[in-house]
Amino acid sequence: MAGSADIPSFKVTSAYAGVSHNVNLAGGWVLKPSVGARVYSSNRYASKIAPNAGVSLNADNLTVYFNHTNALLYPGAETYTLTRAIPMAFAANNGWDRLSPTEDKHTEIGLRWSVSDNTQVDVSAFQDRISKRYVWSGFTPMATGAWSNGFPDYRVSGVEASVKHTINREWTLFSGLTTLNPSLANLPYAPKTAVSLGVTGLVGGYRIAVDAQHQSSMFSLTQDRGSFNPTQVGSFTVANMRISRALAALGKSGEVYLAVNNLFDTSYQYNAGYPMPGRNFRVGMNVSF
Repeated sequence: MAGSADIPSFKVTSAYAGVSHNVNLAGGWVLKPSVGARVYSSNRYASKIAPNAGVSLNADNLTVYFNHTNALLYPGAETYTLTRAIPMAFAANNGWDRLSPTEDKHTEIGLRWSVSDNTQVDVSAFQDRISKRYVWSGFTPMATGAWSNGFPDYRVSGVEASVKHTINREWTLFSGLTTLNPSLANLPYAPKTAVSLGVTGLVGGYRIAVDAQHQSSMFSLTQDRGSFNPTQVGSFTVANMRISRALAALGKSGEVYLAVNNLFDTSYQYNAGYPMPGRNFRVGMNVSF
């Protein structure tokens, strides 16, 4: 069975203003502070202001930066339609019009270092503080449930690092590492470690790109939308390969290509109960004018 409903309009309008200024320092260093704010206006919910501020210190081969940003996620039509599409959950008011936007206070400090003409290193540490996350409490045969901003506040701290190295005119190597440390032990979709590696190059007129990703075990949500009941999925390593050849007849950037996803036919899941595809192929072309 399925229900139906006339969906009201949901509209969010935003405007942004910011200012930055360069301060020239001794030794070729440049200090650049900046501030800004984004104003949100909703036809259903209260208006909000999300400020941001940052500062960077730049030299020829090094940039050090710090920034803090407030971000907002306003509820949308899903809050009204999700329950009204289910006859058991028809309710005079399931709380959708009393919600507040989810807030994310993001703080980050990092650097970008051009070690040489061929090597670039990026490192950053960050923390996201999430509050007022809106969630559906679910329904049972005896209750219709309701929307609320009742999800507990939480933090996600992490570190990201990447290295890009040009081996020669034809080959480039990339590697990256991300670590996450959430304050909720069972926070979904927050693997503690993710590592990526990629290489691209030319062989006899063919461009070859190979990449691989390893991700540690993590929690994901179950198929039951009526409760917060994370289920753990295992760690996995997945590799992909793409081979392409440029063809002048297809334009300046034209090419034909063959892509092989999940090269080693790994069995893995991002979401419990939803296996990802095994080895699969894609053949195509890109045409430019």
